[in-house]
Amino acid sequence: MINEDEIGTTCVGHLCRLSPSDVRELYRMTIESWSAFGVTPDRLAVKAPGFSGKITTYKGNLGRLEKVDWGQVRSISMCKLDNNGVDAKHDYVVRLTVFAQWSYVSASVLIARCGVSMAEAGEWCDQLLMASYPKYGYLFRQPMYRGPIEYTLGMNLATLRFHLERPAELGMNISWWNREAVEKAGHVLLRDIYPKNYLSESHLSAPIGLTAMTLREWIEDDPVCCGALAQFTDELTEWRPPLERIPEIREGLFRAGRVFYWRFCNPSNWDPELGEHVPEPYKRPDLTAPWEASGPTPEIFTAEFYKDKDPGLTY
Repeated sequence: MINEDEIGTTCVGHLCRLSPSDVRELYRMTIESWSAFGVTPDRLAVKAPGFSGKITTYKGNLGRLEKVDWGQVRSISMCKLDNNGVDAKHDYVVRLTVFAQWSYVSASVLIARCGVSMAEAGEWCDQLLMASYPKYGYLFRQPMYRGPIEYTLGMNLATLRFHLERPAELGMNISWWNREAVEKAGHVLLRDIYPKNYLSESHLSAPIGLTAMTLREWIEDDPVCCGALAQFTDELTEWRPPLERIPEIREGLFRAGRVFYWRFCNPSNWDPELGEHVPEPYKRPDLTAPWEASGPTPEIFTAEFYKDKDPGLTY
């Protein structure tokens, strides 16, 4: 059983449309919202002229940050370490990360170990999404030792414990959710099924398998089993599936072609017996086209895989 104080709540927005001034305002808004809870950042990493890009003290760089040309900021990350924390990567209570070096921006905020209630954490997450204008977002809860911020960036932390607990196929699915995958799939596929999912119209109008039914219709057709949709912003709809039903929903939507799988983007695999690359059978040239699984469901998408796990957590 995982202690509640070892679980981080993380909200992510992908394909954000942020101007340099928007990134600056997001930073300032975050400082104000953290301050309301008595939280002041103590670590900062900025990729911009005049900054090393490495994690350093917040106070030591505050003066330069106030003068920075936000049009030159490629990324900014700041965090508050917990009272006993010495590792600026993992022992934090809150962390904001904004990567703006791509054609679209990803933004995330991690909340843990700071006495913030789930309702208050939800408010922080709502603020992030409303201020970052993403085309896709989600809120997930994950044990801190698994590295939730790294998860948002498509990094599969490779420690011995992870190798024992995280199957290689699941690790591949995490690490393939990178810049290229987000830009190709983020507007139409769901990375996974989370407690809160923020979907654009392109997600909701996507087909369920080879049927004429859309994802919106699929959810609204059975709200007891699939949960409810609620308008979040002009461009995003919030979907909250019942937590206990997430494993079954994940399996059903994978088979219907609505959940990301790294093999969709992989053109070929090495066959050691043939000594050459062979085509990937799951490869989908057009991720927007209707698709339906014809063979067995990969283990990491089956409800059986999660039968002894908390359905509200991300692994």
